[in-house]
Amino acid sequence: MKVLSELERGILHENIAVIHRDNGNPKLMVREMKTATENYKKTDDDYRVCVALKNLGEAEWMLGYRATALRFFRESDLLSERLDQSKRAGVHWNLASAARRIGEKKMEIDNLMRCMKEFPEDETDKILAVDKRLSELMY
Repeated sequence: MKVLSELERGILHENIAVIHRDNGNPKLMVREMKTATENYKKTDDDYRVCVALKNLGEAEWMLGYRATALRFFRESDLLSERLDQSKRAGVHWNLASAARRIGEKKMEIDNLMRCMKEFPEDETDKILAVDKRLSELMY
């Protein structure tokens, strides 16, 4: 029997957490995301840690713990500074997506604007997706 790596365990717990989010179970999402985050931290995969922190923030927001949620969002943002430009833009896209789901328009716009500045010029499809969403929000 194959033993799962820390990365594989993190992915497994994150996927379960997303299912809980989609089913409206933020308490279970928090539990699974905390485990996923710990697994990812052991792999030194800062991008996955950023996304896991964003997911924790989203779950805490759903539970009504907005200060805690904002702390996780900020921690994700700060950790993204270690990443290359493209991955940093990906973190901000994820933060914008979370903001959209929780109904925080200003937070979504702020993160989309950061995406626009961070995506490398050769990632035209991503830039166009950000531009389209910004247009929907601003007009």
